[in-house]
Amino acid sequence: MKLSLKQRKLLSFGTIWFLVFFQVPLGYLLLVKPYLHGDLFYTQHGATATSISDFIHFYSAGAMALSADSHQVYQPEVQLRWINTLIRPACTESVFYMQYVPFVFPLMAPFALLSMTAAYFLWLLLSALCGLIGMVLIAKSIRHWNKEAVALFALSVFASFPSALTLKLGQTTWFMLALISGYYWALLGKADLAGGICLALTTLKPQYTVLFAIPGLALRRWRLIVYSIITETILLLLAGITIGWQNVVQYPMTLLHAETSAHFWGVLPEHMISVRALLSLITGPQLALRLSILVMLAAAGAVYVLWRRAASLGVDAWHWAFAITVLLSLIASPHSHPYDSLLLALPAGLTLGTPGPARGPGRWIWSALLITFPLTSWTFYQPAVAQAVRRLPFLLLNLVLLACASASWLRLVHSRNGESRVASV
Repeated sequence: MKLSLKQRKLLSFGTIWFLVFFQVPLGYLLLVKPYLHGDLFYTQHGATATSISDFIHFYSAGAMALSADSHQVYQPEVQLRWINTLIRPACTESVFYMQYVPFVFPLMAPFALLSMTAAYFLWLLLSALCGLIGMVLIAKSIRHWNKEAVALFALSVFASFPSALTLKLGQTTWFMLALISGYYWALLGKADLAGGICLALTTLKPQYTVLFAIPGLALRRWRLIVYSIITETILLLLAGITIGWQNVVQYPMTLLHAETSAHFWGVLPEHMISVRALLSLITGPQLALRLSILVMLAAAGAVYVLWRRAASLGVDAWHWAFAITVLLSLIASPHSHPYDSLLLALPAGLTLGTPGPARGPGRWIWSALLITFPLTSWTFYQPAVAQAVRRLPFLLLNLVLLACASASWLRLVHSRNGESRVASV
C-alpha cells in the first residue's frame, strides 16, 4: 500500500518525536547518571579501576604533550603513571596502552588546558556538531532529501548503539564520519583541497585511510592526493616538534608491538567486528594480525577495481561503490570495534530511498537492515553472551550488507551495459 503525502509526513513526525524521547533517557543513563555517581570515566572494584574510557587516553595525550614527558609519550610506564594520576583515587596496575598516531598528541593539547570533565563535555559537543555536519554533507551528496528527512536520519543515527558507545567512551567515530563524509562530498564536487584535508585527517584511524584513499587514486584525482600528502606532512611536522622525531619515525613499530603484545590491554582483537576477530579465535594474535593485514590489502585491490569501473557509470554508481567501500573497510580492517559501526550511516544515507538498481530481494533486505539498525544494534551487544562471540553479530550484519550491496552493484552495471548496447544500435 502506498502512503499518501499526509500519511508520510505524519509517520515521519511521529518517528522523529519517538526518537527524541528515546534520546532523553538515553542521555541520562549514559552521561548524567554516571556524572552524578562519579564514574563518568571509569568503573572500579574497590580501589582498582576495572574499565577506563577512551577519553582518558585522549586527555592524557594532550596533558603529556604539554609536560616534561612529551618525548616519552609511548613509554608504557609513563602512560600508566598519567592514567593513574587522572583516575585517582582509583588506580590500575595494567597498562591500557595508548597507540594513537603521533599528531593526536598536539591536537589534544588544548583540551588538556581544561579540567577533564569540562574537556569531555566539550568533546561531546564537538562530536555531535561534526556528526551533524557529516550527515548534512551526506544529504548534499544525494541532493534529494528535505529537512524532515535529514532530521529523521540524524536522530536515527544518534539513537543507535554505536553512536551511544562512541559518546560514552569519548571515541572519535563521529569525527571520522564527518571526515569521510566530507571526503566523499569533495570527490563528487571536485573540491580537491577540502577532500585532501579530510582524507589526511582520517589517518586518525589509519586502518581506514588505506581503503578510503583508493577512490581518489582510482579516479585519478591527483590534486586531491597531493593536498592530502601536504596536510599529512604538516600534521607529522607538528607531531615531531611536539613529541620528538624519534616517536614519529618509530611509530609503525610502536603500533605493531602494541597490537600484538600480551602485556597491554585495550586492543582486544577477539572482541573486534572484523575478520581479525575470527582469525584471533583460530590462530595466535601475531598471525591473526598479519593475516588481517593481507585481507585488508586484498580488499584494497577489490576497491580499486570497483572504482575504476564506477568512474564511467555516473553518480548513483558512485554511491553504491562508496557504500561497498565502507563495508569492506569495516570487515577487512585490522582494528575495528562496535563503535566503528557508526560508519554504516554513510551507506544508509547514500542509498536508502535513492534511484538505483531494480528492486529485488537483496535491495529489500539491504533497506530493512539499515532502517532498523538504530534499534536492533542495541541487541547485538549482550553482556550475558560469551565474549568470544559477542561482537560477531556486527560482522555478520556487515557481511550480509556487503552481499546485498554487491548484488545491487552488479544489477546496476548490467543495466548500464544494456543501455550502452541500445545506444550503440
